Formats: sequence, structure tokens, C-alpha cells
Amino acid sequence: MKNRLLFVFAIGFILSSCETTEPQNVNTERFYNSPWNVELKRTHGAIGLTPAAEEDHNGCVTLDKMGSMTFDIVALNDHRHQNWGYSWSTDQFFMNWSPCLEWYINEDADSMFINYDHHDYDVNTGNSFYWNYSVHMTK
Repeated sequence: MKNRLLFVFAIGFILSSCETTEPQNVNTERFYNSPWNVELKRTHGAIGLTPAAEEDHNGCVTLDKMGSMTFDIVALNDHRHQNWGYSWSTDQFFMNWSPCLEWYINEDADSMFINYDHHDYDVNTGNSFYWNYSVHMTK
């Protein structure tokens, strides 16, 4: 019994003395406090009667803390309003509920790059396809 009690205290001491990491002070407010300048390129290949397309756009984008992303680029039509998310547990950035194909944040340059696919539908041909978005954002 004495050995068991000593063992419990030793385990408690070991666990309580484990080195913990300092909490990180992540400034997430900088994502929402002002719009980002954006350079956007979107492309898709030919699908049936829908011809291939490649578009370059410049403008601003606003990220909302609740996950909305709004481009001021009128030519994007209903793609002006998209959704973003980030998973701390997997360190994965999401666009429109799908993992981004590629993404990075450069804190020193206050810039961010995301590459993702976004579903679309051509009402004229009935074709369903994906635009590939490459979005470079800077403050």
C-alpha cells in the first residue's frame, strides 16, 4: 500500500512538472479588421460545349470572423460571396467547406495565398464544373 501511494504521488509530481509550452498569442483580428487587396486568377478547362476560361481580377476582399468572404469584384457574379474556415487541429484552410489545394500565410509581408476549386454550373449547356481559384491577398 505504501509503495502504491508513493507511486501515485510520484506520477502526480512528474505530470505536474512537465514542461508546458507558452500559449501563442495569435492575432486573428488582423484578418477581419480591414479588407485585403486581392489579385485573383480563376481558370477552368473546356467541358462539353462550355469553352475553357481564364480570368484575372483585381479588387478587395473582406473576411468576416463568422466565415464569410466577400469580393468586391462584380464580374465574379454569385462567386462574389464565398465561405472560408480554418481548422486549428489539422492546420488546414478551407474554402467553401473543402480543403484548399494549397495555402500559406506570410506574416512578415502581411500576405496570404489560397488555391482552391469552386463548383459552378453553366445553365446554357447544363455542364457542372470547377473553377480553379488562385487568390493572393495583401494588406
